[in-house]
Amino acid sequence: MLASFAMRLILSILFAASLVPVKASDGAAPDFSNYPHTQWFTSHVYWQTNALAHLPEKRLLWLTEFPCGDGSAFQSYVAESGREYMGLYTELATYGGHYRELSTNQLQALRSALRELPSTNASPPIESLVVLSFREGTNWITRTYDTDALPKPMGQIYRIMEIKWQRAFRVK
Repeated sequence: MLASFAMRLILSILFAASLVPVKASDGAAPDFSNYPHTQWFTSHVYWQTNALAHLPEKRLLWLTEFPCGDGSAFQSYVAESGREYMGLYTELATYGGHYRELSTNQLQALRSALRELPSTNASPPIESLVVLSFREGTNWITRTYDTDALPKPMGQIYRIMEIKWQRAFRVK
């Protein structure tokens, strides 16, 4: 009986702790209010920015671009172990999804580039929007950048992850 009460108490505490907001970024959270309010777009943003969704997968980062606007997304994520996934998603299908393993040196360089990212958030047109979420300690941080004006550390991230996607070719 006491064990049952203790278990319920622990579960209640864990549930209450899960309701505490998670830090979104060092500065203000990204503003997605000027983007489409479609179910497709909002669900992609929700799953990318929801810290609890990434805990079981032990993800280090999640990157999304919307090169054709609402209705399609290029997504890539990297697990803490270095396992990387890339795929193109549309409202109808997933194309070209594949996995690969980053080397220890690539993973170390990726973590270094993440630490160097500016904490600013851009609000470009959706076709130029890149949303990057990543783990920093126990926080899941989300930042937005303009693919036409990426900061240098984002260029390093694209190169390390070997992202050869539309606007990634412009990164110097």
